[in-house]
Amino acid sequence: MLIKILGIIDLLTGFLLFMFLKFDLFYVVLLALTLLLILKSLLMIKDLFSIIDLIVGIVILFSLFEYINILTWISLIWLIIKGFFSLVSSV
Repeated sequence: MLIKILGIIDLLTGFLLFMFLKFDLFYVVLLALTLLLILKSLLMIKDLFSIIDLIVGIVILFSLFEYINILTWISLIWLIIKGFFSLVSSV
């Protein structure tokens, strides 16, 4: 159940990042979810996916300050794919 909740958080963060990049919306909510993503990755730092989540969180923080590049779009794709597979996993 916890994996599915974290998957929903990843999907929501990815969706809000897309909305921020395209329409400059949901800045405060995206900031809160990004800080939650960073906190989640710091709690489980020994896992490879948590290290990638930490990097993604840092990239999203940079994008909130108008530093947007290809890593931001890769982070968006990563969060959506990871969130989707967390939701459909049978664990």
